Amino acid sequence: MRSRLLSVAFIVLSAVHLSAQPAPVPKKTLAEWGETIEYGIDTQIIDIVKRIKASGETSLDGKLAAVLARSVNPDLRKEILGLFTAQKYEGAEAVAYAILTNYENEESDVLRAVVAYLAEIKSKRSLPLMLKLADADDNVLAYSAIAAVGRMGDQSMAETLLKKLGDPETKPDRKPTIITALGDMKAAAAAPELLKILGNRNEERVWRMYAAEALGKIGDASAVPVLKKALAENDPLLKSYVAAALGRFDLARVLDPLIECLKDSNWKVRVAACQGLARPGAGKAVDILIYKVKNDPEIPVQSEAMKALAAIGGAESVAFLRSYLLNTGKPIAMRQLVFTTLLEKDLNADTTAAIEKALRSDWTAKNGFVEWAAQTLSRTASIHMKKALVLLLDHPSSAVRVYAVRGVVFNHFKDLRGKLQEMQRRETAGQAAEELKDALEQL
Repeated sequence: MRSRLLSVAFIVLSAVHLSAQPAPVPKKTLAEWGETIEYGIDTQIIDIVKRIKASGETSLDGKLAAVLARSVNPDLRKEILGLFTAQKYEGAEAVAYAILTNYENEESDVLRAVVAYLAEIKSKRSLPLMLKLADADDNVLAYSAIAAVGRMGDQSMAETLLKKLGDPETKPDRKPTIITALGDMKAAAAAPELLKILGNRNEERVWRMYAAEALGKIGDASAVPVLKKALAENDPLLKSYVAAALGRFDLARVLDPLIECLKDSNWKVRVAACQGLARPGAGKAVDILIYKVKNDPEIPVQSEAMKALAAIGGAESVAFLRSYLLNTGKPIAMRQLVFTTLLEKDLNADTTAAIEKALRSDWTAKNGFVEWAAQTLSRTASIHMKKALVLLLDHPSSAVRVYAVRGVVFNHFKDLRGKLQEMQRRETAGQAAEELKDALEQL
């Protein structure tokens, strides 16, 4: 249960969309970084690459590509490739391709980083080499190459992968990755073979699970009857994959099976069903989703049911979520999830009014809800946030006031300058005073 509580905490944190950009790197610092990249030792350059990644800076990518081309240090090369992958920087394609062509003499972990980078930028010229690596002796490298081919989405590779899937010489432990790759590239040509795998109860369990997932990604309507049939099997893990796959098809064809999955004894199946129902048009599921929020014994199911209700929308769903937010007797983590879900899915005047009421309900509570909400709102860009931020500017907690000031600046609410100036006359020391000074300069 502790792990599931942690998963809710992660969901709550990840539900908040942070629009703030890192502060620009000063020119002097950039010059120092460039000099280190040019002349520094490997460990120093690795440290600079990490700083560049944290800052979002891209002006030094060309210098780093040159380092990648000449360096023989695997740790440094992996760090640079990781940065370029995160940035989707295409300027190092030629260098990475050159490394890949020398694959017989390169370390496998460097090759994995190269493959990940080339897949991220969808390097078409690299596909034939990646297919060669799919037969490499190094299993992890082979998995990486097969997965990369799938992520690149080039369906012209489907025939080759299908041949590998049916080839008895292909190592069996690589076939699930091939199945996943066929799904990732949405290879319609693979659907008949995947249906055979899924429909064969004597087939490897993992193959069937991944075949179900792949069929969902491909979206071939002929898969729906086979997926529905698989729901009758007594294999909870397979059923969770099947439920997730059904959630990708036209809602009219899968609504009733997904609702039935909400009653499955395995919580993973119920979670998958909630996720599949999280779209407009699933109004028939609102009542049972509300029931799941109130009564399901598993927190992940409750949280996914909440998100499904928000995605479905409609008066009944939103009214329930707002009432849950206002119920101070509910777990804080779940109320936080509702809070962020409403911000993301239903941010309007009525939701703002509910948020303000929730803040007042917890105004003096020592549960941390108001401070957490203030921090969340400080990074939420919306005109609807103004009244809530004004309310928080008068909170007795200095930390809450600081977050509210940041929210005012983040939203560029210049008409609140007078309010901040009034606060500045009272806040004469501490962090709040510093924040107010900076805020007034920026507004």
